[in-house]
Amino acid sequence: IYTCNIKSLKVLNTYKSNMSLTAKFYSELVKNDPAFLIYQSSYNLTPFIHQQLLLWRLSVIHPVNVLIGDEIGLGKTIEAILTILMLKNRGAKRFLVLVPKILIDQWITELRKFLPETQIFKLHRENLDYLCTPNAPEGVYVISIDTAKKDRNARKIKRVKWDCVIVDEAHNLGGKSKRDNFVRNLDAEHKIFLSATPHRGDPKRYLRLLKHLDPSIKEDYDNPSFYQSTHDAILHRRTKRLVNRLEDFKVFPDCKVLAVVAQATETEKRFGNEIVEFLKAILKERDDSSPIGLLVAILRKRTSSSPRSAIKTLERIVRGKGDVKINETIAEKVLGESFDDLSEAMEELEVEETDEIYDLLADAYGNLLTPAEIQRLSEFIELAKKIESQDSKVNVLREIIRYHLSRGERVIVFTEYKDTLDYLAEKLKDFDPVTIYGGLKDVEERFKQFKTVLIATDVASEGLNLQIANVVVNYEPPWTPLKLEQRMGRVWRMGQTREVYVYNLFLGIRADIELAELLYKKMMNVQEALKDVKNIIGEDVQFATSRTIETTEDMISTVPSSVKYKGKVERVTEYKLIHAQLKGELDEFVEAIINYVRELKSELSRKRVYPTENYTLIKYVCEELGLTSKPDKMKVKDEKAPEYIVLVTDKEGVDYVGIAEVDFGTHKLKIPFVYCDDSLLLGAKALEYVKEVEEKGVVPDEVFTPETLMPSEYAVKNRLREKLQPLIRPYKEYGWNVEIRDVKVNVFTKVLKLTTETLRSSKNYTRIVGFSAEKFVEDYLKFRGFEVKNRQTLRLYDLYAYDPSEDKPEGQRERERFVEVKGHGKGGREFLDVPEEEFEFGRKMGEKYWLYLVWNVLEGKPILIGFKNPYNRFKFTVKEKEVVIRKKVYEIQFD
Repeated sequence: IYTCNIKSLKVLNTYKSNMSLTAKFYSELVKNDPAFLIYQSSYNLTPFIHQQLLLWRLSVIHPVNVLIGDEIGLGKTIEAILTILMLKNRGAKRFLVLVPKILIDQWITELRKFLPETQIFKLHRENLDYLCTPNAPEGVYVISIDTAKKDRNARKIKRVKWDCVIVDEAHNLGGKSKRDNFVRNLDAEHKIFLSATPHRGDPKRYLRLLKHLDPSIKEDYDNPSFYQSTHDAILHRRTKRLVNRLEDFKVFPDCKVLAVVAQATETEKRFGNEIVEFLKAILKERDDSSPIGLLVAILRKRTSSSPRSAIKTLERIVRGKGDVKINETIAEKVLGESFDDLSEAMEELEVEETDEIYDLLADAYGNLLTPAEIQRLSEFIELAKKIESQDSKVNVLREIIRYHLSRGERVIVFTEYKDTLDYLAEKLKDFDPVTIYGGLKDVEERFKQFKTVLIATDVASEGLNLQIANVVVNYEPPWTPLKLEQRMGRVWRMGQTREVYVYNLFLGIRADIELAELLYKKMMNVQEALKDVKNIIGEDVQFATSRTIETTEDMISTVPSSVKYKGKVERVTEYKLIHAQLKGELDEFVEAIINYVRELKSELSRKRVYPTENYTLIKYVCEELGLTSKPDKMKVKDEKAPEYIVLVTDKEGVDYVGIAEVDFGTHKLKIPFVYCDDSLLLGAKALEYVKEVEEKGVVPDEVFTPETLMPSEYAVKNRLREKLQPLIRPYKEYGWNVEIRDVKVNVFTKVLKLTTETLRSSKNYTRIVGFSAEKFVEDYLKFRGFEVKNRQTLRLYDLYAYDPSEDKPEGQRERERFVEVKGHGKGGREFLDVPEEEFEFGRKMGEKYWLYLVWNVLEGKPILIGFKNPYNRFKFTVKEKEVVIRKKVYEIQFD
């Protein structure tokens, strides 16, 4: 018979019914687990696994210096904002966000969604004086990088001690530019850079970009071992293909990119072919250094956009002003490689739409044309006016829209120009389109709620998340792969559920067909014949090609910012491509780009510049951290948890729910965990376990053990180190000193697992168990100050306990207990069978009736669990059982 010194037992308080282990654990997850960080905001969004993993990786380092290079559409903005939230939790107070001008409003909108309690400041030159001071208010400050870099503004911004600087479209850094110099001289503990295309073909520029994050980098580190060491250390990059594999569903449906050539009328052919020949002649007669090259380039684009934009620009040149001055370097950016260049030009010229820049260019350079050339432009105006009544591209556009609307889909038509937008709105008015252009707000919500067709300019749409639509029509096909990728990214992004269609419309004139053949078919591999094009779009189509891709890297594997051509380094911009076409060199220039891309792709692969996505390893790490596609979002108030929960299961033992505080030396990370069966569960897996325990388990009113139940701290620490090692390893391999200095374990709930296996033994053994259990309970109650009397002869309960200080008769005392004791050698369930008369007595006595269960009575480590009023609280089933005679018993259940 087991005996122990009952005085050594710790007396525990009675548990309250409003305690919730799930609420407590979920609350700790939201406060501490990187995967649940997003739920600190009330905004209803589910983080994806790749985003959760990134936050886990960043959680183990301090300071955070990182280039997030995820492919476009993977949620880099959200990742950066969640990192801001993580750093705020660590004590960071002032954040500077540097973005292209056209992304400012998008950033502010997203910041307010996720950080509703944080001050968000939109910086501009008028408020820099009173906001950017050494005692600047805490919050997030958003400003155009091109406004910030100006000397008078940069001086004011540098007065602030920024905790963190975030740079969007960070590929614009790395060169010897004012932008780069400004960012390099900012004093900030943390730096977060974002770019979907961080390496643009210039290794030295890429290394200078990384040098912002790690000043020790040398520009001669151009070797595979260095690049490989950056993976998952200072560079984090994921593609759509990997994200699709990580999730339990296809996050990104396939995307079909199409090049569609509309059959041109004779008038359109005459106008388009003749004006291109006219522009070729002008360019041929002028010196390469002449600024008239800019005028020729804008005329090529504007006259091919729409009759309306052609007429407007031609008339402006014919009228002529000649007194406008414009910086040629800035002007060239209008015809750059991406919308970032356009944003910089708009910032410098202080305009809201691209049309305004083209008007300025027309005014500035129109006087460089001869009177004969001006007269020829006048003739083109009359020709363009005839096209408006029979516009072939508009007719094809109408058929595309009609086809997709019949399938229940929504369509976005992109154009570069406000006047073309107005023109299309008139031509498509029977579709009741909504339009969005510079300075116009709140259209996104109207489109989502009420409309099916949206016409947008690039300036207005850049930064919008328009995945409610799945069809994009580029009314003027982008000349550069980057611009095409940016437009695709407006709808082909997280949250898109339908297959995406991206139409690029060309007119059947010689110059446009050349573009379709060389840029889209040859350079971007959009070359599979669309066999059913007539059925889909109609007879107005000359030909159409398509390509279905899983990720933009399938089509645009690497986008160089420059290329070697005829012995010189030429930037891959719209300006250079237009000039190449007008000089008859487009085929040769495109071939140079293709060859360079091929070499660059091989070099990037050979030097391991971008990470190789090891799905098996990444999936393993995600599972170890308990990451899931849809972590639960719950509404909880009560954050208290019971110290014990009893769970009847197949295995006996004790599981532990708690928090581990990991000390990295530079910072501490609290990690909620579950330790069970010598394994450690984290994140969503741990939450799933906790929810199941709370659903199936029972919170006892009292628990007593002869010794403290605690896990082996050594075992918990080891398991935790194993979980975190894949996150720490890349930083150590890179050369940063990241290590776990100490781990402190705090357990707040112990799960007592009691087996369902019934002990089969002799009656004599059973009597020993029962006697030992009753003696254990009796000693415990006496220790609690009760007087205890044996009542087994009544066959209704085993013990009567009362407070001897109460001078009242039995049945009327405040502190009295009618106690039933059930003991077991190794745990079990059948010993909770209660004869009918005992069961009815227990129900009748209610709050004064106690059931004490004693497990492991003979094993040396008994566990006593007490339940008050059990027969009115628990489920029970009635069955008949034969002992000597057959009689009815009540089987108490814990579930």
